[in-house]
Amino acid sequence: MNRRVFIRAAAVAGTAAVAGCSEAPGAGNEAGGGDSTEDSGSGGGSDGEAEGGNSGSDEDGDDGGGSDGGETAEHIRAAVGMLNRVGYRLAELQSQVEEDPTAVELDTEETLAAIDSARSDLDAAAEGANSDQRATVETLRALATVLESMTRLVDLLATVDIDGRLSTVQTGVENGNYDEALAQVREAKTLAEEADGHVTAAEEAAATMEPDRLAAVDAVSYDELEPSLNAATRLVDGLLAMTRGYEAILLGRDDLATARDALDNQEYDTAETALDDAEEQFVTGDEYFDGIEDVPSSIATHLERSRCQSKHLVAATEHFQRALEAARNEDVSTAREQRDAAQEDLRRVDEC
Repeated sequence: MNRRVFIRAAAVAGTAAVAGCSEAPGAGNEAGGGDSTEDSGSGGGSDGEAEGGNSGSDEDGDDGGGSDGGETAEHIRAAVGMLNRVGYRLAELQSQVEEDPTAVELDTEETLAAIDSARSDLDAAAEGANSDQRATVETLRALATVLESMTRLVDLLATVDIDGRLSTVQTGVENGNYDEALAQVREAKTLAEEADGHVTAAEEAAATMEPDRLAAVDAVSYDELEPSLNAATRLVDGLLAMTRGYEAILLGRDDLATARDALDNQEYDTAETALDDAEEQFVTGDEYFDGIEDVPSSIATHLERSRCQSKHLVAATEHFQRALEAARNEDVSTAREQRDAAQEDLRRVDEC
């Protein structure tokens, strides 16, 4: 599994600093870079400033054509101010997400409410917008989707103790409670898949944003958000691969137990089928574990243990296969020797 590489739009003109992010909620106009497009003298330029009057356009609606007036421009500025506040806060969380996502402090309800407020302003702006402004509104709507997806993603990771969940699974394995361990793994996998859905939503929305339009209205740029989003994605990718790999390993262990019992009962066809199934599961688990890159600290220890366990489980499977072959050939001594070797590898699994 290659680590997800987020779509980075072509070089963003200017730094698009997160203007006004420390302002109070009511300071949307200033936060949105109120005079960056209207007063710059570049209104109506080829890059399509969102708020410029474009007095020559026949699509201005009731905007009035003024260089600093119009309800559409006001709504765009208000939306930008609110989105900037959210974007700046999320951009600050990179190190926390990487080091300990459970320690992240984010008021999810308030953050989502701020994004909804920005969307309301964008809806209002769209009603009287000219073609240029409508394009800017669509880019800002995409930005809102990126921010919402990031917020939900960070919130989910903050409530999922990755290290604790994987430790619980490992404890179940060590105690022989494979059914409970499998249930825990599948629950964690479901959460990882939910988180991956937020990642995908952010990625798809980011692909539709026009960086020049964000810069023109002083909106937070994707470059500002990408480090935090990538940090969260590394955790999601790692958790998803770990849980899928663990699930395969546990299913393979169940197949291995079936094969061992069948071999003892001289049910050789059943043993062969179970061993083939076990081998397939262990190969699948190895592929997931080997595909994890940029391992987060909350996953690193579990990954090392899983790779160790997988190695011994594969070796045990090979010994059982040799024992099966010997048993079919009525080579009792070799069959016993290979079965004992398989048991030794299974013991080593628990020592990983």
